Parts: sequence; C-alpha cells; structure tokens
Amino acid sequence: MEEVKNVVKSYFQNDKGERFDITSGQVDIFNSIYLKQHRRTQIIAPTQYGKSSTIAMALILRSQAYAEDWAIVTGSQPKSDIIMEKVIQHTFDDARIYQELDFKGEDLKRLKREKSKKHITWKCGGSIRTFTADARNRQRVKESLMGFGSPNIVEDESALIPNDLQSTVLRMLGGHEGGYLIKIGNPLYRNHFLKTWNSDKYERIFIDYHQGLREHRYTEEFIEEMRKEAFFDILYECTFPREDDIDVDGYLRLLKDNELARSKEQVDHKGDRRLGVDVGEGGDETVVTLRSDTYAEIIHHSKTKNLMAVVKLVADFIKQHNVKHHLAFIDATGIGAGVCSRLEELDLGITAVKWGERANDKTYANKKAEAFWKTRVWVIEGGKLEPRDEWNEFIDIKYKKDAGGKLKIKTKEEMRKEGIKSPDFADSLAFTFNDSLEDSAPNILSI
Repeated sequence: MEEVKNVVKSYFQNDKGERFDITSGQVDIFNSIYLKQHRRTQIIAPTQYGKSSTIAMALILRSQAYAEDWAIVTGSQPKSDIIMEKVIQHTFDDARIYQELDFKGEDLKRLKREKSKKHITWKCGGSIRTFTADARNRQRVKESLMGFGSPNIVEDESALIPNDLQSTVLRMLGGHEGGYLIKIGNPLYRNHFLKTWNSDKYERIFIDYHQGLREHRYTEEFIEEMRKEAFFDILYECTFPREDDIDVDGYLRLLKDNELARSKEQVDHKGDRRLGVDVGEGGDETVVTLRSDTYAEIIHHSKTKNLMAVVKLVADFIKQHNVKHHLAFIDATGIGAGVCSRLEELDLGITAVKWGERANDKTYANKKAEAFWKTRVWVIEGGKLEPRDEWNEFIDIKYKKDAGGKLKIKTKEEMRKEGIKSPDFADSLAFTFNDSLEDSAPNILSI
C-alpha cells in the first residue's frame, strides 16, 4: 500500500498541481491494473471518487513499463473523451513519462491540449487506445470493435455497455489466451454487470460513499446534498436497482407506490400558486393543475377540442386563483402552441413550455426530465397531492441515463408501445416545475 502511494506521489499530480495523494480504495483500483492480479476483475465504486484519474495513472505506468497494449472501452463518446483526457493530463505530470511518448511528428504542446485523442503509443512499445460501445450505433460499433483485438481491456462505466456489445468486447480478447478484463463502474442496470458481479470468476472490489467519507474524498455536507439528486442509491450507495424497480429497457420508476400513496393528502395551499396546463391533442384530455409550495390539485380536465375555450379557461383560472401570469405554465407543443399564442396576444405573459428544449441543468436530457425530477423531489420532501386516482399515472413515469449520461424520461411513444396512454395529469403537474420566463420571479420551489 505505502509503496504504491509513494510511486504515485513520485510521478503524478492532482488537479491543483500538488503531488497526487492516492487513497486506500484507489490503491486497490490501481493495483487491479498495474499488477494484473486477476484475469477478471470487477470494481464498483461511487461517482466522483477519482476512478478516471486512478485508471489513467495505472494504465500509463503499466503500458509503458511492460510495453503492453491496453484498450479502454466506454459506453459513450463523452466518457471516452474524459478518460483519454485524464491519460494525457497525467502523462504530462512528469518528464520521465512524456519523454517516452512516440510522437511520430506530433507537436508536444498540441498533444498536451488534445481533447479528442483516441490513441497514444510509447517509444518502447505499448499503447493506450479508447473505444466507444454506443448503443445508438450498434452495427458500426461492432465492426469497429471486431476490427481490433486487445490482450488487456478496461471497461469504464461498464454497466452502460449493452449486453450484445459486451459480447463483442469479450471477443476482442480472443487469441490472447483469454486476456485481462477489468470492469469498473456504477451498478446502473441489472445487465451483464450484475451477472459478472455475482460470478466466482471475477475478483470483486467494492467501495461506497461510506469509504469515500473515511478517505476524505467527500464531506458529510456534500453527501447530504447529493441525496436529493438522481440515482443516489446507485451512484453513491453503489446498490443495484431491485428487479421490480427497473424494466427491460433499463428504466427506473420515478415514484414508488409507497411514496405516491404517502403524498395523497389534502392540506392548505401556502406560497405563490402555479398553474400547469397540458393541452389535449387527439383523444387526450386537457388538464389544468394548481400547485403551491405545499399542495397540488386538479382543477379541470376535459376532452374539449375548442382551443379558444381552453384559452378562456386558463385566463379565468389565472384570475380566479390569483396566479401571477408568468407562473402559468402552458404546453407549447403541437396544438398547445396556438393556446400560448392567443394568451400572449391577450398580454397575459404566461410561460410557454416545450418539453424537448434544453434543460437549464446539463445533467438532464431536456426540460421534461428536469421538471419531472423536480416533481419527484417535491413529493419526496413532503409536497402533497389531492387524493385522486388520476395521480396514479406517476406509476408509469420512468427514467434512466441516456448514452451521454444525462437523465431522460421514457417518451410517450415508448409508453404507447406498451399500451400506456398519455400521462396528461402527471404532465400538468410537472409543467409547474419549470422556470418562469421572468428572471426576477421569486424562487418558490422548496427543493
């Protein structure tokens, strides 16, 4: 343990330019690569623990010292870029390392700045190369992976690699006496990552946020803050989702049965009131929800096709419930755009919302994902729903990480294929968790 810590301190720096002080858990990750202790190793460790830097440092020393070729396979291009960026960053921590780079005419300063490098080699032999197993381009990925064999593979965020592409990754080891495979990541899905975690063929290393706290990788304040964020149980407690909490496509339920049931209670409204309007299209209902800091109730639902009638309803509700105009959030997709236009012509200053637009927080795939997650947090933290069966639509609202690592909500198209109707009531409530167009509007969200 101390020998590894001294070696790392001798060669590498942290982001502050100080000698890298590797923790005990990081030493275990480092040794799984540098010492190649087992042909098959699986590591579960919390996010923001320093996995990428540890992997990069171990790969640099192992591939250079033993003139070995190593492949890093990730589930998304952004993740591939991050890990290679760490490899390049730590390569330039010490002249003894970067002087062994095989430049082949490349400029040293340009290489140091390179953000999209996928392959580096050493003068003495050995290399580090990244591959992306992106589910959105399965055929191209399979052709790419099968075109390269590798005796040593590290899968970073292994659970994000689909089962069929995982099989292709394993075939990359063919012809190398089984090779060395190290799977690292968070237990996001019950796929091959769970299967091998339960296999006696794999050496297992488990680290959770409790160990991270002991090693001063996190503070108690940070962990408490993260408890409100998506995937805390997976990303920090490092537990696999239960079988009944995840579907075959890897989606998790936004709200569990007990959480939804506990929220159904009539209480008084407190704080500014918000209006959420999901404009019905086709056979869907137009639903209007009124929400305050403490309580949400359905104040209208109908299958009216008269858009001007919807305009009048919204205008009347704004006045009747004393809703500030910018806190009326209207569905601006499809026919809802016409309702928004007419309300704006009436100088009501409502906030038009399009689910597909970019979220304010880059951790979400779009405004829809951001708003629904805020809805979840509000309910979990004590927000109450009018006791009505219509809220049971939330049972069918599900989320997961997309290929880029952003939180997304299962689309209506995906739900229709499963025979699930449009969640108009859930949408109308989620609309109220969007940011208004007025920057000066008071922040009334207690999340």
